[in-house]
Amino acid sequence: MVEERMEELLPEEGLLLDAGGGTGEFCLRAGGLRPEMDFVNLDVSAPMLATYKRKYASSGLEAGFFAVRGDMTRLPLPSALFDIVLCLGDSLGYVEDREGGFAELVRVLRPGGLLWVSGNAFWGNFACLLADGPELGFGSAGVREYYRTHWIGQGENSVHSFTTEELEDLGHRNGLEVEGVFSTPVLGVHDDFLEDREMARWVREVQLRHTSQAGLIERGNHINVVYSKPGLG
Repeated sequence: MVEERMEELLPEEGLLLDAGGGTGEFCLRAGGLRPEMDFVNLDVSAPMLATYKRKYASSGLEAGFFAVRGDMTRLPLPSALFDIVLCLGDSLGYVEDREGGFAELVRVLRPGGLLWVSGNAFWGNFACLLADGPELGFGSAGVREYYRTHWIGQGENSVHSFTTEELEDLGHRNGLEVEGVFSTPVLGVHDDFLEDREMARWVREVQLRHTSQAGLIERGNHINVVYSKPGLG
């Protein structure tokens, strides 16, 4: 479903930043759709960036791909440089200073550009923990702690979960306009259904049909918000 959204959101040319992009999955997917664009994959992990370079070298893609090592809260990049900025998966959720990290994403985005952020869905996780917490290793104390803090996991593997309101408010506090909200995916699917090719195709169509349905977004896996930065026109 990410590719379908990329097809809608990516400009035909320009410069894209994937902040916290790890091994470059989203840069490489975008490169397959927009060969005229250039791509910067930023991550704090040198091994992940090395993997990204190897993946690009064997991908056959001809677009310009670059790797930058850096901290999302102190991006080593000029202001107003990128036409579109991605921060997908749980990248923002791993950052303790989410306000600072988000402000940096806005800083490097040019006026008129788009920022696309996704984060773990708080209510989707909470519903899962209430239903299956003991099987997942969560007792009553762990479920209550998650509800109180919105953090799940331990140590370096802990990640913050978001509500739609929280992500929208981050944008408003930084002068952005919210252009769209959707979930990826909307619904959890049993592996048995995905092994049936026809059923998997049907499920994908259903997911795409309801990805922006307001009553389902909060219960999905990841909440996605697309913002625009005013300043042109």
